[in-house]
Amino acid sequence: MRFLAVTFATAMLCTGCTADNHSIDTGDLAITNGTPEAIGVLALLNSPETTTEVLDKNAGLNIRSARNLMHHRNGWDGTLGTYDDNLFGSIEEVDSVRWVGPTAMAQLIDFAATEGYIPEGADILGTWDGVTFTVLEAELVLDYVNEASHGILDHEAGLDRRAVDSIVAAQPIATVEELAGLYYVGRGALEALLDVAVQPVAITAGQFLADLEAHLVAHYELLGDDILALGGNHLDDALLGLDETLVELLSDSSEDPYGHDLETVIVLSHPDVVFNDGDAFWFAAYDASSGVLLDVYVFE
Repeated sequence: MRFLAVTFATAMLCTGCTADNHSIDTGDLAITNGTPEAIGVLALLNSPETTTEVLDKNAGLNIRSARNLMHHRNGWDGTLGTYDDNLFGSIEEVDSVRWVGPTAMAQLIDFAATEGYIPEGADILGTWDGVTFTVLEAELVLDYVNEASHGILDHEAGLDRRAVDSIVAAQPIATVEELAGLYYVGRGALEALLDVAVQPVAITAGQFLADLEAHLVAHYELLGDDILALGGNHLDDALLGLDETLVELLSDSSEDPYGHDLETVIVLSHPDVVFNDGDAFWFAAYDASSGVLLDVYVFE
């Protein structure tokens, strides 16, 4: 009996000794509200497709972490989409769930990335004070506000002096969510910062052809034998067919098989160089605010 009592007491003292059975300081997590990773984790946990089984079997979470997360989200009736739901609104809320700690959070981030929940590039990051940001736009605005002096924010961006004071006092600012939460930083300030920090870029025909050439090299590494078997050109001949004078900048989204919004995406095209007897065209899409290559694709 004395042995059992000591064992029970030791077990009680060790409650919380395991890394993931209690809430931790989110400062230890390397994940901050408003970042793509945080937004992705919240989207994953709030998705109707996410269940206890998905978190346990697919994401690899401890079954207790998975059950508690879904119980928190679904409420006491255990069903998503009813009156007692409690969707996750912040990383702190996720972290407050029992048995969720650094290990579970890292697993959630990895699984959210694998399943495509974490936005990137031209994906929408979020909307603050009625102003929508892509991931790239958010990065550009944060780079701008963290490097800008009081005078630049005042004169170049044209912000209210009180907003400027708030921003300078808060530098470095980690997220647009943090920026939007500062005193006197509202819709007008965010729109002004977008205008000054996100400048349109120009994609040259030479840059497009360099990107297309790199894509064709990889394309031939994967499908070269099939291309030759179908009567296509050798890689060297295909590359010789690339010509700057044949490059066209699309001005009508109906000409783009993917229908990109040409106000936010730059699309260029070139006739196919892989097969000589087809009507195919190669396209490359670039983010208009940063010039980052988004995709290369062919369409006939």
